[in-house]
Amino acid sequence: MNNKSIFLYVSGSDYSAMDFEDNFNVKEFYQQMIDEGVTEKTVDNDDYYFGVEIKEFGEVDSNFEIFIKNEICDYDQLKASNIFRVE
Repeated sequence: MNNKSIFLYVSGSDYSAMDFEDNFNVKEFYQQMIDEGVTEKTVDNDDYYFGVEIKEFGEVDSNFEIFIKNEICDYDQLKASNIFRVE
């Protein structure tokens, strides 16, 4: 049994995390990073600028993740920087 949670941490300015969420598939982006042998990547083109890091933790309960995003984090903050679970 694999008791590991893998996330992509996307950070940048203004709407970077929202741009990532709206325009990229988390699992495909993660697989691309693995195929390239990188754990950090910067997307810098005419449409987007943000950094992506692979973050691995012991098993994280999805309810805890939801709680943190809904109760601890500010919505405006999550527009710029957010975590996305790799399923």
